[in-house]
Amino acid sequence: MLKRLLNRDSKDLFKKLFIFSIFFHLIAVIFSEGFHRPDEHLGILRYVFVKLDVYPASDLSWEYPAKIRNWVQPAIYYFIAKSLYLIDVKSPFVITFFLRLFTSLFSLIVLFQFSKFSRVFLKKERSINIANLCFFGLWFFPFIHARTTAENFGMNVFALGLMLLTKTLSKESLNQTKLNFDFNIFKNQVSIPYLSAIMGGALIGMAVNFRIPLAPMPLFLMLWLCLIARVKFLNILQITFGIGLSVAFTTAFDSWGYGELTYSVWSYLYQEFTRNVSQGFGTSPWYYYIYKTLSKGVPPLSLFITFSTLYLWIKKPGHLLTWATLPVFALHSAIGHKELRYIFPMIIFIPITLALVYEYLEDKLKSRPVIIFAKISVFVNLLFLVVSSFKPAYTPIHIYKFIYKNGDEISKLYTFNNLQRDILRVYLKKETPFIHITKTEEIDSAINLEKNSWFLVEKISDFTHFESRNCENMYSTYPKWFTSKFSKWLKRSKAWSIYRCHSI
Repeated sequence: MLKRLLNRDSKDLFKKLFIFSIFFHLIAVIFSEGFHRPDEHLGILRYVFVKLDVYPASDLSWEYPAKIRNWVQPAIYYFIAKSLYLIDVKSPFVITFFLRLFTSLFSLIVLFQFSKFSRVFLKKERSINIANLCFFGLWFFPFIHARTTAENFGMNVFALGLMLLTKTLSKESLNQTKLNFDFNIFKNQVSIPYLSAIMGGALIGMAVNFRIPLAPMPLFLMLWLCLIARVKFLNILQITFGIGLSVAFTTAFDSWGYGELTYSVWSYLYQEFTRNVSQGFGTSPWYYYIYKTLSKGVPPLSLFITFSTLYLWIKKPGHLLTWATLPVFALHSAIGHKELRYIFPMIIFIPITLALVYEYLEDKLKSRPVIIFAKISVFVNLLFLVVSSFKPAYTPIHIYKFIYKNGDEISKLYTFNNLQRDILRVYLKKETPFIHITKTEEIDSAINLEKNSWFLVEKISDFTHFESRNCENMYSTYPKWFTSKFSKWLKRSKAWSIYRCHSI
């Protein structure tokens, strides 16, 4: 099957794969609710609801008074949410659905354009098919594109900027592989249309404004244009002017968001260089990203991704993709505090990298072990594509759906043996206290306080405390027969349940 796909007409395959990708992007938008990392909620959605006057600014984290969060992305989401409010759509779950839908649609459009742009790097029909199979078939694209994160937004905006700045360059320039520096940049003769240079500069500047850890990508893209592609110095000045426009644009929105003159990137750098705040969130060894890519990227697929990326960096040091990806990887490997999401913006280059390396090593990749690993990778990828698209990004989001739906009945919620440190109040219809208890006597005391008491329980072993009392299970992550049958294997899993208990 894989061989037949690779031998298909690339244009016909492109259309079918794009429809396939649209389907899974829509599925991810619908079912992949919640957030992958807390920052998606803390630094984006909460800011939106603050502007909607349904969430107090005083409850925001330290980043709000420090003014380090960009307001452009929350502002875009605010205007979408405000439009929904005008037609009386106020459910936070419906609003976040439309925010995911908008983000995923924007990401898919960029992916579509980038997949067409990638053909300038590839010579063979089979290589183009491999790139398209990856662009529209890799399991993590629908999931990440449904995330309302700064990393996702920044990645897509940078990709648009890169395409604008390089679309008029020759294939020879784009596919240079050696480091042939010419430091006399005033002799550069390659020209970019001035509007493309300014708009491209504004976009790569905005990418950094959305997410500062992306900074090495625009910086080294400009260096590549200047030193390798030998673009005119005047164009570099025009790109720099575009970056300046992005700073002014971001400052306007940051000032609107914080209520005073602010540029969030400057505030971020000030906090980092004066207080070194990132180190307070923990440090990891230099090989963290290699290890995480191999494990989280799902082997054996992640082996192909890692090998292809390393091969490109080592064998093609002058290539545009090397300059766009290696610096951001190297910088974040050198910084103590590491999170996998910091290198998420590299994923848009993975399909081209895999196709390029296939093109370079096609004859050597026909061995039986490689073919077997490739077939296993396809199967595993499809499995994870289905699971990641249908599964909530944050499983407890369904608990909040239940509480929101039954908010009039639930005056307080007792959490037994599971302390909720960060309550997602955005998803609560009204102020609902979460009261943490740890002793069985406290269960009886709570039950006797009022006619109906509500308890949130996450450990399967704790379910018996409520099933032996006058309680009924109102919500559960898993069906009762499932938790009963597999209780031994699920002991360490979080199987959220909500019980309503009646006083006798």
